[in-house]
Amino acid sequence: MAAMTTVLEARSPGAEYTAPSHTISKPVLVLQSRKTPSANGVIAEDVVSVLHGTVDSNGDALPQKVLFSATVRRPYTGATADRDAALTLFREIVASDNFTDIVTGQDNLQ
Repeated sequence: MAAMTTVLEARSPGAEYTAPSHTISKPVLVLQSRKTPSANGVIAEDVVSVLHGTVDSNGDALPQKVLFSATVRRPYTGATADRDAALTLFREIVASDNFTDIVTGQDNLQ
């Protein structure tokens, strides 16, 4: 998989980043959280979210934001191959035209 081309700027240690187009009135944030297991049988969890400000048809900032989020949960002692297979399938889904259709499919309801 190719490296990211967007350069993010860290806003706090390991948890919040801004994209180059970030402004106060139209924020573009990448948020990351992690739950590290402390014992066998516990679930490890990582969450990555993209929060993107949006405007209405007049160009006025809306209080609501666009949010894309991925939660990855896996047993601490789970097989790496199983995690990798799930990751491969997830990447394939998100990269597909079908996913784009799902994301944009309700645009005509406006």
